[in-house]
Amino acid sequence: ADFNRALRLIEPTIMGLVAGRISAKQLKILTNAGTELAKTTDDTARFIAAYRDSELTAFSAAKNPAVTVLAEILHWVRVAVEPTVAANVKEMPGVAKTNRRAQASFAEFISAATDHDSQRATAVWSETLKATAAWAEESEFSERLMLDLMG
Repeated sequence: ADFNRALRLIEPTIMGLVAGRISAKQLKILTNAGTELAKTTDDTARFIAAYRDSELTAFSAAKNPAVTVLAEILHWVRVAVEPTVAANVKEMPGVAKTNRRAQASFAEFISAATDHDSQRATAVWSETLKATAAWAEESEFSERLMLDLMG
């Protein structure tokens, strides 16, 4: 739960920065990542991996070395916990619905980034994190340390 709370504090602002700085080339890559993400909403293991990769793609558009380092650390943590989360989350009710909501929010973020609308991108990303926070904070994962989830 602490990890997700920390993400809610920092990621929306970073994604606002991304929206303001994203280049046409990066936007095309991000749009393609969003398209791939939409194809995976019913396969939770694939969705988790695709979402993680899409986020990393977005973070790279910030053009800020400090953000790049932060993104790599977050990516490392997510990759490490992914097998545990993917194996257990499939059994939770409403996961596919949550995946679809997260994907729709990601598409909204891409739209904000296309318009270079930092404020909207920040608000959308904040809502995206809220969409996935419920299972992260109400599941048995919220009681475990990230190091324990890393296996």
